[in-house]
Amino acid sequence: GGYFMRGKYIKKDELIDMRKEYCNTGIYTTLYQYQFKRPYEKGEDKPVFLYGPFYLDFDAEIYDVDEKTAKQNLKKIQDDFRQAITFFEVIYDIPREYARCYYSGKKGFHLIYPAELFGLEPREDLNRIFKLLKDDVKEFTNEDTIDDRIYDNKRLIRVSNSKHQDTGLYKVPLDPDFIINAEIEDLHQVALTTKTADFKEPKVIRKAKKQFKTLIDKYEYKIESKKKMREKYKDRKLEYTPPCIEHLLKNGVSKGKRNNSMAALVSFFKQSGMTE
Repeated sequence: GGYFMRGKYIKKDELIDMRKEYCNTGIYTTLYQYQFKRPYEKGEDKPVFLYGPFYLDFDAEIYDVDEKTAKQNLKKIQDDFRQAITFFEVIYDIPREYARCYYSGKKGFHLIYPAELFGLEPREDLNRIFKLLKDDVKEFTNEDTIDDRIYDNKRLIRVSNSKHQDTGLYKVPLDPDFIINAEIEDLHQVALTTKTADFKEPKVIRKAKKQFKTLIDKYEYKIESKKKMREKYKDRKLEYTPPCIEHLLKNGVSKGKRNNSMAALVSFFKQSGMTE
C-alpha cells in the first residue's frame, strides 16, 4: 500500500500466508528468531534472546545507472563478495559450499552463514557480535560495498524467492562462483523466476566455533572496559571543549549527520555539568 510496516512478530509457518497476502512482492523478515522469557504476547516489543545466521549485504547501484557505471559497480561488489568468502575459508575454515548466497533482485548480494557452523547459542546481544564479525570481514575487503547499518536486533532482509517491488526480479539463491563471475545480464536473466535452493546441511566446524568464541571474548572485554570507564568518569565534569565539538559548534551540522551531531552535543553538554 505504499508504506513500510515494521515490528510485527510472526511464527515461521506464517510466512506462507504473508507471501500470499502481499503477492510475494516487497516482503521482508528478520533472519533472527526470537525467544521470550514469557509466552508470546501481541504487542511484545523487546526480544530477550536472538538466534540466527551471520549475514552480509553487499550493495552498489547496478540497476538505475548507465551501463558503464553498472559494470564498474558490479565488479566492486563481486570483488568484496569474493574476498568475504575467502575470509571465511581461510580464517574460519568454512568451505565455500556452506555459504548461502543470493542475488537480491536489484543492486546487490546477500551472503549468509548458518548459525550451526559456529556452534551458536541464543544471545540477547547476538546482533552486536555479528557487527564485530562484519568489521573483521570488511578489513579483508577493498571496495567498501558491505552495508554497515544492518546489525540492529530487528533488521529486515528481503525474503528468498520473493519479488522485488521495483524491478520485478526475484531474490534468488545462487552458487557463489556464479555470482563472482556473472555479468549483469546473467543476474537479471536468472532472477526472472524463483529458484530452488540446494544448500549443504550445516554442521559445527571446530575452527569456526573457536574463532567465534574469541570474538565473543573480545566483545565482552570491550563491554566490561566501557563499563569500568563509565564508572571511573561518571561524576567527573569535562573541563575543556574537545576540538570535534568546537568544530561542530563553529561550522554547524553537515548533511546526513543531524542525529549523530545532536547525540554528540548532548553528551558533551551533560559531561560539562549542564542541567537537562
